[in-house]
Amino acid sequence: MKNKLLLFLLCGILLIGVTGCGKEVTKEKSLSNLVNIEKIYYKENDNSSISMYLVYAVKSDTEKDITIGESANLIVNSQTQGSAFYTYDKNKNAIAELGFPTAVSYKTLYGGSDEKLRYVATFTINKNYIDNKKEIVLQVPINGTVSENSPVTKYEYLEKSFTFDKIEIFSYSENSEFVQEFEKDYK
Repeated sequence: MKNKLLLFLLCGILLIGVTGCGKEVTKEKSLSNLVNIEKIYYKENDNSSISMYLVYAVKSDTEKDITIGESANLIVNSQTQGSAFYTYDKNKNAIAELGFPTAVSYKTLYGGSDEKLRYVATFTINKNYIDNKKEIVLQVPINGTVSENSPVTKYEYLEKSFTFDKIEIFSYSENSEFVQEFEKDYK
């Protein structure tokens, strides 16, 4: 009888421990709802790769202040690739004219505000990620220090997984097609 009672108590303690850990993991993953990939404009290259402009938005969270500003990364097949948009881009001026930032500068979203920040990042990846609908992760670095008394997030980044068949996309062959479509979408 004592052994059954002990076993029952041990099972109860394990169940509570597992449930508590599960909540923390869910909380971490829920931050992906703060990132929205609005649209991807891409061009197929001759070497079986694609070059893309990825437009993403970050919105505030009701409980956390989030400071962002570093350019985003793309995780493809466990390899991280940084955005090249802030170093060089032939469409930088046209994109800036439509209100997108073209330089890295920290900006804070305060918890609970309705504010949303929109960015453009550029990447080049293997074309088979579109053809085979493989999962890709957009990683947006965030800074966990706004001020001494601010209840900022302690996360290092926000992540959003996606496949090309779940995102609005626009394929172009000439750069002028991209500019025309981008202006149509954001003017």
